[in-house]
Amino acid sequence: MFASDGDTPAPDLGGAGPASSAAATSAQECDDPDGYYKPTSGEVIGLRREGGGKRRRSRPGRGGRPRGGGELGLSRPGTHRQGGSSRRSSRAALKEMRILRMLCRRGPAQRRKRARRQQRDQGGGGDGNDNNEDDDEDDEEEDRKRQLENHHIVRLLDVDPDYSPAPSASGGGGGDPAAYYAVPPPTYRNHSCFLFEYIPYNLREVLGKFGSGVGINLAAVRSYARQLFVALVHLEKHRVVHADLKPDNILVSANFSTIKLADFGSAFFETDHDNDPTPYLVSRFYRPPEVILGLEYDRNVDLWSASVTLAELFTGSVLFPGQSNNDML
Repeated sequence: MFASDGDTPAPDLGGAGPASSAAATSAQECDDPDGYYKPTSGEVIGLRREGGGKRRRSRPGRGGRPRGGGELGLSRPGTHRQGGSSRRSSRAALKEMRILRMLCRRGPAQRRKRARRQQRDQGGGGDGNDNNEDDDEDDEEEDRKRQLENHHIVRLLDVDPDYSPAPSASGGGGGDPAAYYAVPPPTYRNHSCFLFEYIPYNLREVLGKFGSGVGINLAAVRSYARQLFVALVHLEKHRVVHADLKPDNILVSANFSTIKLADFGSAFFETDHDNDPTPYLVSRFYRPPEVILGLEYDRNVDLWSASVTLAELFTGSVLFPGQSNNDML
């Protein structure tokens, strides 16, 4: 969840059940001294699309099951704090949402699958078993193509998840990607909310579970590396720099076979004009030399971080465990 001010309109996220009565609680009582949101056990957050419509409900950390299986997960609270810098935090949250929407927009196979599901629902499920078997075979092929379109980026469940660049008969999309990207994230108690698919592990946890101090096997490192570079190619296509790539921000599926890049709170576009060099970009162990030296940097910072991360997976130890920038050099 991210801090947000009231300068830009945002979808209403009224609670459901007990959360509705709790909504009257002042925002300050829900934050810790540093301005981070403090979720309570069992708290339910109702997410409603822009302009009303159906609600999505979720619990901080993980939530209910969306259509088609899987689970929902709210981003960890407090990436942007509430307080004196709320206007700045609101801009940061909008920027992160814009990047996520661009990276997670539905591909052709995903849109085809949704259209076929709608036709199947409207048609009552088909006339016979042969049709259903054909549908199952088509679904398998579509799933394969959809997996290729996934790009190994954590899936954002947006206020308008059915958006497509061209207007559709069902009302999805408006033909104006810029307007779609500019819609602010929904807010809850003055914190912006980002709703994602639920993925249970990250690479830090996997390394601790299977390779603490010794690393994981080379076949697993190779598989994770291939998927990670697919994600980086997708970022390069959109000229996005993640700027905080590390094992903690790479999520791992329940069967440990699939990874997805997450946490775009530090991400930026290479074309942004306000990317002033800072020696503290990227977490220290994964920070490239050009950042430490205050030089200009580009998407190659992610390549350095990815390489250091893969070395850590194989060896089980941080490659450059410096305690300061000077120590890192």
